[in-house]
Amino acid sequence: MFSALWVLHLPKNAEVFAKTGKTIKYKEIIAKTDGKEFLSTVAGKITEIGEDAESIAIKIKFGAEKLTGTGGGFKPVWGKLAILGKEPVFSLNYTHRGKIIFAPFVNSLLLKKAATLKVRGIIAQKMQGEIRDFNKIKIPFLIIKNLTKESPVLKRGKRVKCLLDAKNGVLLVPKK
Repeated sequence: MFSALWVLHLPKNAEVFAKTGKTIKYKEIIAKTDGKEFLSTVAGKITEIGEDAESIAIKIKFGAEKLTGTGGGFKPVWGKLAILGKEPVFSLNYTHRGKIIFAPFVNSLLLKKAATLKVRGIIAQKMQGEIRDFNKIKIPFLIIKNLTKESPVLKRGKRVKCLLDAKNGVLLVPKK
């Protein structure tokens, strides 16, 4: 098991309920501001709460399984995993909005359709063809060659929000 640290940045006027050293649950309310609740993305332990001129930062340490690969992308994204079939372009639909999808391959068409449907990210076993217009699409993707749809870590990722940091070639699947 890998130990990870997530930093949650909140507005300066947030009322913080979390305390340093406290163990928190997945989806536990940790702060509130203007009627909006901020929930913990993972189960873990609050290691630090700090402030700067612009925000309040809450650091959460959590255990996760770490999968590495090669990727391309932008900022890290959170989302539950969804597993697509052999023809991912055809099986990708509106129910995958907000999720990180696993597909046997990624290509330009899949990236464009995923962007249109507001998918959070893509994990695949291989790249198919050349990815054109990648910088215009702005969807993070990660290639993990030895990962299959039967992998227990993918099945667990369907129940918890996972962190895809494609820029650094990492998928973290938190323990619940």
